[in-house]
Amino acid sequence: MNKSFNEFTNQYSKSITLKNELIPVGKTLENIKKFGILEDDEKRSNNYEETKKIIDNFHRYYIDSTLKNVKLDWNDLYKIIDDIKNISNKKNLNEKEKLKLEKDLQKLLTTKRKQLFDYFKKVELQMPNGEFLNIEYKNLFDKELFSVILPKFINSSEHDIVKTFENFTTYFKGFNENRSNIYSVEQEASSLFYRLVDDNFFKFLSNLSVYNKWQRICPDLLRSIEKSLIDNKVLDSHKTLDDVFSVDNYNRVLRQQDIDLYNNLISGFAVEVGKKRFKGLMNKLILLFKKILL
Repeated sequence: MNKSFNEFTNQYSKSITLKNELIPVGKTLENIKKFGILEDDEKRSNNYEETKKIIDNFHRYYIDSTLKNVKLDWNDLYKIIDDIKNISNKKNLNEKEKLKLEKDLQKLLTTKRKQLFDYFKKVELQMPNGEFLNIEYKNLFDKELFSVILPKFINSSEHDIVKTFENFTTYFKGFNENRSNIYSVEQEASSLFYRLVDDNFFKFLSNLSVYNKWQRICPDLLRSIEKSLIDNKVLDSHKTLDDVFSVDNYNRVLRQQDIDLYNNLISGFAVEVGKKRFKGLMNKLILLFKKILL
């Protein structure tokens, strides 16, 4: 029987594929019906998107509440940025000294991101109901988020939604990994600390530089504008523009709501939708100088 292998191949045109579903039978089917497994899965699927929104709301609350307590000294960062700027403006540029300062700057930026993150490692957070809860950073992404943290954050109508996932937290593994990027101390665009240190702080210093120039050119005009801002309740009566445009004030413009107020102070805002617009500091200065020039 010296048959070749070819004689045993391509003998049948019918192909068999693993595409058929397995149908539950006997006790399996009985238990699925008895314990409502399919109904529970459908309920979790429907609640998934709502729960993601709830978790995002908590992260916003957690971030906002924690940033409110930040008290960092930003003057060291301001000084090294200013030193690099001064060296760059010199006619006889010392490249070696500049490179060293830029290297030191990167180290300090990393340090600042880590210092901000330190505030989030362990937080005594006051929940919306007034109760205080000690939260460790790692708990934001494990089962305690569902069993301890969220139940004290949500309202009564949301309890059943969150409870659906109390023993199924793996549903949110990918989602939580994505949200953890917000708290990265690396130079990543999605990081909260990168945005505050490597982006917003430089914009803040740019505005500070402009303000200092105006201060030298027209101090009386600034005082007049300051009074107008206070009278219109845009600026607190116990604050001055010098306070606002100081390095020490950067801790007060970390939260989104404080950033919005700061931006309104500079660029203005609508007093009522579709009606009069209140002119901000920069717009007022521009208009005043136009009048002077005319």
